[in-house]
Formats: sequence, structure tokens, C-alpha cells
Amino acid sequence: MPPIQLLGEEWKIGASHKSKWRSFLDLQETLWLLKRRLNGVPILPGAAYVAMAATAAQRIFKDRAIAMIEIRDLWFNLPIVLPDEHTSIKTVLTVVKIERSHHCTFPIFDS
Repeated sequence: MPPIQLLGEEWKIGASHKSKWRSFLDLQETLWLLKRRLNGVPILPGAAYVAMAATAAQRIFKDRAIAMIEIRDLWFNLPIVLPDEHTSIKTVLTVVKIERSHHCTFPIFDS
């Protein structure tokens, strides 16, 4: 699955000026996701978070030439647990802070 599909589409809610993306992951179309397990439970792999963060950074700073994306302080507070292959999950990435002109902070969660 390309990173752009993991990030999903930009999502506008009301008058909020925050950048926000949501994705619906259909597990029947992405069965490979169910192979990543933690203690026997399928979870969204860490590489998916990295791909989503890098893609969001490219979108946020699309007017600049980006030579490198550095991801720091990556924390996994709670894993996104994947249900069985007969359901889909929604992930949401919200930019909560843009520091200076080239740093941003955002959580990724499921709902």
C-alpha cells in the first residue's frame, strides 16, 4: 500500500485551520497488515506511522523543496489494534503544532 493511501485524504471539519487527514483501511484489501502482530494481536506496524508522518510533512511543506525528512521522538503510546479481516478501521492524523517554519507535531490514532 503506498504511503499516500495510508495517510488518506485531507479532512476539513468546520472552521478549524488544522491540517487533518483520515484514512479508511479495508483489511480485506490489505491482508498483509494482519500479519504484523504484537503478542498475537494484529496491530498497525510502526513503519505505517512513519510513512504517514513523512507523507503528511510532504503535503504540509509542499511549496518547499524537501531534501530530507527527519522524524524525531516517535512514541507508540497505544498500538492501533486491527480487527479481523472482515472490517475496516479509520485512522486520523492531525497536525497540532507547527514550530518555526519546518517542524510539526501530530498524533495518529484510530476511531
